[in-house]
Amino acid sequence: MLEGRSDDARRLFERAAELARARGDRLGLAMAVGDLGNLAACSGSWNDAIPLYEESLVLRGDAWPYRAIPLLNLALAELQSGRDPASVAARYADVFRLAWERSDAFNAAAAIHGLGLTVARASAPEAATRVLGAAAAQQEALAYALEAPESDVHGDTIADLRSQLGDELFSAAWGEGHALTPEQAVSLALQSIH
Repeated sequence: MLEGRSDDARRLFERAAELARARGDRLGLAMAVGDLGNLAACSGSWNDAIPLYEESLVLRGDAWPYRAIPLLNLALAELQSGRDPASVAARYADVFRLAWERSDAFNAAAAIHGLGLTVARASAPEAATRVLGAAAAQQEALAYALEAPESDVHGDTIADLRSQLGDELFSAAWGEGHALTPEQAVSLALQSIH
């Protein structure tokens, strides 16, 4: 998939799903189905990715942190497919809360990042830049690197925000975001959407 060989990746993910089903391996099946969702999302087929992420979520059950991955992927797919930003923000806020309660800084940072993307979609560019700046600070501390499809959405969003705000205001808002605590970033995001 990372090499751009989508057809080969699809065959391998489908075979992995088939083997996991045959062995009764729910987690393996959840991962294969989620990867099929990522493949759809990377090709821009966000509406096709949603049911795959939903299936992966059901298969993973309530176990944390396994549940976080399909929740985050589902929220991103919903955002990209045009769902209401307030409902997407609520999903990201739930992931943040669950991660924060479990001292899961990695998935908490991912949820803050998703909230930043959502605020950008809700046409609040300065607040979105602050929230994304806060997410970046958390991600840098964790050595967390964005992966496709999220990295593609991030790049497009950052370019759009910089275009809307101009370099100086963008840099100032980004720096202000770096100083926010995770809780402050989530609060700012939710206030900006509502």
